[in-house]
Amino acid sequence: MLTSPFLLGARDRRERILRIAVARMTVGSSVGVTTTLAAKVFGVPDEQLTPGARLIARLFGVRNCVLGAWALSMRDAGADEQRRCFQFNAAVDIADFVLLAPYLRQRELRRAAFLSLALATSATLAWVNLLSDGS
Repeated sequence: MLTSPFLLGARDRRERILRIAVARMTVGSSVGVTTTLAAKVFGVPDEQLTPGARLIARLFGVRNCVLGAWALSMRDAGADEQRRCFQFNAAVDIADFVLLAPYLRQRELRRAAFLSLALATSATLAWVNLLSDGS
C-alpha cells in the first residue's frame, strides 16, 4: 500500500497520528490566519480574494484546526474512537477532493485546485494508512 507523504519516516503509530494532525492544523491555521499569504501560495488571483472568499477561507481554517485537534487527542484513545475519528477525517478530505476537482477546469484557479487536491489526496491516504494499521 502507498504511504502518505505526511507519514514518511514516522517511527510509530502515535507519531503518524501526530504528523497528520499537525499537518491538518498547520494548513488550517495558515489559511485561516494568513489568508492573503495562503492565497498567494495557492495561486489565487488577487481579484478573487474578496471579503467573502476570506470569510470562507477562515471557516475552512477553523474546520481543519478542529479536526486536527480531534485527531491529536486520539493518540492514546481506544481503537474504536481512533477509527471513528480517522474515518470522519478521511470523509472530509474525500469530500474536499470531489468538490474541488471541477476547479481544475478553471484556468485562473487551476493551481489552487491542484495544490488543494494534492493535499486532500495525501491526507486521505494518511487516514487510510492509519485505518489499515489500526490497533
